[in-house]
Amino acid sequence: MAFYNVGIKLSQVGTKKWENNTEKQLAADIVKAANEHALDILCLSELGELGKRIGTKRPEGNVIAWIRRLLADSAASPVHIYADEHYATLVLSDRVEVLEYRVIRDFVKTQQDRRFQHFRVRTGERDEPISIVNCHAPSSRQRMLPLDGPQRYLTAFHEACAGDPFLWGGDFNIGQVGG
Repeated sequence: MAFYNVGIKLSQVGTKKWENNTEKQLAADIVKAANEHALDILCLSELGELGKRIGTKRPEGNVIAWIRRLLADSAASPVHIYADEHYATLVLSDRVEVLEYRVIRDFVKTQQDRRFQHFRVRTGERDEPISIVNCHAPSSRQRMLPLDGPQRYLTAFHEACAGDPFLWGGDFNIGQVGG
């Protein structure tokens, strides 16, 4: 399993650099994750910006169709793609069973468009479910993460996982922790 913060800005989409480099590199990275690294799950984030889905700038109209097109001529064919806003999680093998998929939102009351993906999965090797959180907690000059934002994210992760063993990944934008 891996987490990949792609970092796509909507102003890039549709440019020559986008078509010649960004899309091709993303497709190559997904194929490499599936074939060379034999990943079962690849969690992508920052596919566009908060509240501005990349699908609105693509002729396919949504992230799932766009990723399927990117991978159409490749050796990687995801079993399932779970997408919401600027997230896409690709289940790249049949060794993983997705028991539950949710998008968790409304945990930062002043910024209700903040969200993360939560999965409960089971692998062929384990009977006990594992929770996975795919999160990008963007923070910029235009959109600061509130002071209590990291704590709200971590609390929401903990509540979503409800006691399961877990993997939390992505880009939390919290800086260095500790000393």
